[in-house]
Amino acid sequence: AIPVALHSTLVKHFGETTVFHQATVQIDSLLAANKNNIEKQIAVFHCTDSFDILVCEGEKLLLYNTFRCEEKEDLVFYILYVCDKLKLNTDQVRLKLFGDVNNKNDRYKLLCDYLTNVEFGSRSDKYQFSHVFDEIPRHYYPCLFY
Repeated sequence: AIPVALHSTLVKHFGETTVFHQATVQIDSLLAANKNNIEKQIAVFHCTDSFDILVCEGEKLLLYNTFRCEEKEDLVFYILYVCDKLKLNTDQVRLKLFGDVNNKNDRYKLLCDYLTNVEFGSRSDKYQFSHVFDEIPRHYYPCLFY
């Protein structure tokens, strides 16, 4: 739920509105992007002190969860935990990383020590954006660009 005052302001300026949780956007966009892919894939949406993890197989959602991530090792621990529970091979499964992390980040480097196929995600090619957005890494702020 969102605060009543915020909802009232949205309705006042835009008419009747529908508000979605960010997980809805993440899940829908990941499943749509993977509809022709039969392999299992992990997507991680990293924030400062938490991350969302989604695991899908084609258009089938296998897992969605949010974990606290206070120490750099927390990210790897929970991803390896998910891989173990879902019996995902860390040498084969592809992990797409979104959010406020880059290839110089300690969490990213540690993740690459344990998983073979780590890559940065990208915003959707469905939409065209101003060249101003080229200055922002394509894996940052994924929920704003889907």
